[in-house]
Amino acid sequence: MKTMKWWDDHPYIHGANFLHSRKIKNFDFVLGGMMNFDHGYIGAPIADPLVVDTATNFSDNKMSSEKVRMNFSVRYHPPKVERLVFGLSGNAMISNTNMVLAWLNDTAGIYRAYTGGVILQDQTIVNIDPYLSFFSKKGGKHMLKSRLLYTNNEMTNNQSNQAKVYYGDYQFKRAYKKLQDLEFICGVSSTLTLSEAQLYSGSGSPNNSLLNLSGYSQLEKLIKEKLRVSFGYRAEYYKLNDSIENSASIIRGGLNYKITEGTNLRMSFGQGYRFPTIAERFIKTSVGSFGVFDNPNLQPERSWNMEAGFRQGYKIGEFMGYLDVAVFKQSYINTIEYLFGFWDPSFALAGFKFLNTGKSEVKGVDCSWAGKLNINSKNKIQFIIGYNYILPKALEPDLIFAEDVVHEYSYNNSSLDSTQRLLKYRFKHSFKFDLEYKRKDDFAIGVSAKYFSRIENLDRSIEEFESATLNTGGTLQPVLYMDYFNNSNNGNLILDARVSYQFRKLHKVAIISSNILNRTFSLRPLKVEPMRTIMFQYSVSI
Repeated sequence: MKTMKWWDDHPYIHGANFLHSRKIKNFDFVLGGMMNFDHGYIGAPIADPLVVDTATNFSDNKMSSEKVRMNFSVRYHPPKVERLVFGLSGNAMISNTNMVLAWLNDTAGIYRAYTGGVILQDQTIVNIDPYLSFFSKKGGKHMLKSRLLYTNNEMTNNQSNQAKVYYGDYQFKRAYKKLQDLEFICGVSSTLTLSEAQLYSGSGSPNNSLLNLSGYSQLEKLIKEKLRVSFGYRAEYYKLNDSIENSASIIRGGLNYKITEGTNLRMSFGQGYRFPTIAERFIKTSVGSFGVFDNPNLQPERSWNMEAGFRQGYKIGEFMGYLDVAVFKQSYINTIEYLFGFWDPSFALAGFKFLNTGKSEVKGVDCSWAGKLNINSKNKIQFIIGYNYILPKALEPDLIFAEDVVHEYSYNNSSLDSTQRLLKYRFKHSFKFDLEYKRKDDFAIGVSAKYFSRIENLDRSIEEFESATLNTGGTLQPVLYMDYFNNSNNGNLILDARVSYQFRKLHKVAIISSNILNRTFSLRPLKVEPMRTIMFQYSVSI
């Protein structure tokens, strides 16, 4: 770890936040805010005269980030219309941060950014959310939600972008007693996104728009206090700029059967439809040797999923909780994947591109066990354990779905390891655990763990990209990853811990540590995760 150290000061994070709420007659007020400074754990790139980039030559202090946010909410209950509630909430945030595309190398430079592989960003986000709800005399509930969102990202290397989003949703909900409490939900929603960015000029213009209109409905019924049945339908319409239109209808349904008190069986089926975003179709940008490439012909992704699950509650003396086990299967058509390749070396040597890679499926099992033990009236222990296993497979491994300047792309010839037909960058096994002891309302201590198994497969082009940058005769900084992948990609167990003490009812102090063993680990190629952090927190209620 000492050889990886790039800082000569104290890498720290500090911040403050507050929340105030009160009720005055028929008004509810909430006001909150926060500020945060993060020293950063990735150091600045080492300047390279061969790289022309506006984000290359700066000092380590540019790798810190700052954030300031304010939020409010006002809700009003008209005294003469008791069933009506309306209000306005909002949020404003200013932040200065950075985006690191890759590490400098996979040894001593793992905590430094690759030369030319950093984007500095000044971001402003403002949203205003008006809403209204009304209960009719017959038991119906009308809800109207809306949002006006503005985002402005001032970024180096000609990456700046602005977006405005207008969202509205109307929903009606009612249970019909004459139909044995059949619950009915229906609604309409709309989202309009207006984007202005050279970043998305793959469409031929920096100005792009995406309109989504949808209508939905759902029926839900409890039969003989045992079986709950639900069925839903949604119709979607999309329009991208003035040239691309698409629509889809999707359904979902579910059953939940109560065998005994605390014992339930459930089954569900649902369809999915994902229309590519403006970024997925039209992003075209480069930073140093890296690029992200546009794909205007990207097609929508369709899917369906099935799940069957069992939940058992239990209570043995003062020990209580539940055990939940579910199996699932997801099937995809026109799977959208983010693939690395040599798409256009005249623009950038190599980089990522969104592509339709054919049919795929994901099968898996998800298990969770939670419990609480009341030792006595003043002491208790609670825990939750979760395990997830997935088997993500390509179903058309020989399908040619793309071509770059080097070769054609199918799953088989673009994968580093295609023997199991596993989709790239996935973890087959993941595990989580959290245990906490609490005494009265004043003292608590807890520990949590996360485990991710090794990445089984990735793009072969990453290996080729490393070879290409190694064989430039010193004219380009090598991009190194494969040695780390082959020797350190063995799964990662991350431990966190916390302890807190509350005194005089209004005051609380806490020490919170993440990655307490200070492991150096990576969950995606060319990016290292944060090292150990230890945070002291003090809070007071006034």
